[in-house]
Amino acid sequence: MTVEGAECGLKLLYLSIVILSVALLIVCKYYAGNSSNPNRLIFALGFILGLTPFAKMQSVPIALSIACIFLHTLWLKSIARGQFIRSLAAFFLGGILFSALVILYLTIFSIYDAFWKSYIQQNLLIYSTHGLMGNVNQLSFFGKINIFLRMLRRVPDTRILFLFTAIVLILGVPFLIIKRFSLSLNQEKSNTFCFVYYSLFILVASSYSIIRPGNGFTHYLLFLIIPSGFLIGVFLGELAKVLQVSQLTLSNLKLSLLTGVIFITITAS
Repeated sequence: MTVEGAECGLKLLYLSIVILSVALLIVCKYYAGNSSNPNRLIFALGFILGLTPFAKMQSVPIALSIACIFLHTLWLKSIARGQFIRSLAAFFLGGILFSALVILYLTIFSIYDAFWKSYIQQNLLIYSTHGLMGNVNQLSFFGKINIFLRMLRRVPDTRILFLFTAIVLILGVPFLIIKRFSLSLNQEKSNTFCFVYYSLFILVASSYSIIRPGNGFTHYLLFLIIPSGFLIGVFLGELAKVLQVSQLTLSNLKLSLLTGVIFITITAS
């Protein structure tokens, strides 16, 4: 890969992270119920997630995880079937809008075949079992996981962040789950606990996006920054509720997420 190609790939990765971060923020905003026009917000979410394949194909699994999370929250919060269908339609219309515009542009200028071969097929080959990356893609999935784990240990700038994330993942999250299920029926349970599972889902999807190519490009670890902060923020917020340190409300979820972002800033500096 040339220097120009590497720089272009890095910029597209940054763009993908911005898109995914905004999408995750919209999901949290929708769950909090602070929008006067939720269908407009839902349409915007679909449109933003629809941009991800054109920013960087590698970010698609993460975008799909955010989409699945939103669909679950939509199902939880929809009161009537008609409301659910309208919101679902707004989401899918937003999701296909940019793709439709791209296809229209490619068709008008008769460059559809060039786009398909140079972008779609190229990306599909890179992530296929025997693709353009040669021996890298002939590694077993467990071999790629070993490369991923070495990357986590090798990069000093994010080592503390990912170490803390691992501690939360191995010790903190199981503690929260066990503590939650041990509560008696007459004890009030957190109405934001689903975000623990959401954060785990996004973390797994982000890890898969890094592992699947099978190479050791350490800048791919940037895909883990936001999911790590999200997991840490959700964990701290739910831990405070479980231990009854403070009575957090739904609006205070933003504060716990902000704590995770501050932690990222400190550890990555």
